[in-house]
Amino acid sequence: MCIYNNADPNSGIQSGGVYWAYGPHNLSNQFGNHFVMNNQYDGAWVELCTGYNGTGKGESIISAGYGFVEDLSPINSIALGTGNNYPCSPP
Repeated sequence: MCIYNNADPNSGIQSGGVYWAYGPHNLSNQFGNHFVMNNQYDGAWVELCTGYNGTGKGESIISAGYGFVEDLSPINSIALGTGNNYPCSPP
């Protein structure tokens, strides 16, 4: 999955904004609107979580192949996975 520099997918991917491995990934200094793209496949999802290490309230779940503009100000981690075992509580 990729996090872009701002709300426009043409803005380019942020330095360090590409995540390959399943599991939680902590974010730092992410504020305001960013385009977030889940370019995984086969039912993989990305969940945006308010806590660190894939905890807290789940703000959004992005299905495979979709991207959205998201306010990352309240987001402290993302989690990548498959199936129906979302680590944060559903939005």
